[in-house]
Amino acid sequence: MFRDMMRFFVLPVFQPTAGIQLLTANNKKVLHSWILFLFLGIIYTISVQIALMKGLGANVEPYLKIPADDYC
Repeated sequence: MFRDMMRFFVLPVFQPTAGIQLLTANNKKVLHSWILFLFLGIIYTISVQIALMKGLGANVEPYLKIPADDYC
């Protein structure tokens, strides 16, 4: 079981199409797919938070420039 779960964790990272097809083709592994997407979401959230703490946020010029004083 551990080996199957690790395959569900690792395969979508390196081969996303094959991993998603494998997860959706086997109805008994729905729990593994939920765990996988939760795990990937947590990893993504942590990496974005670390990047923001290091000052690597988005540097995109806003389309509509609103002065900071006009915000609530």
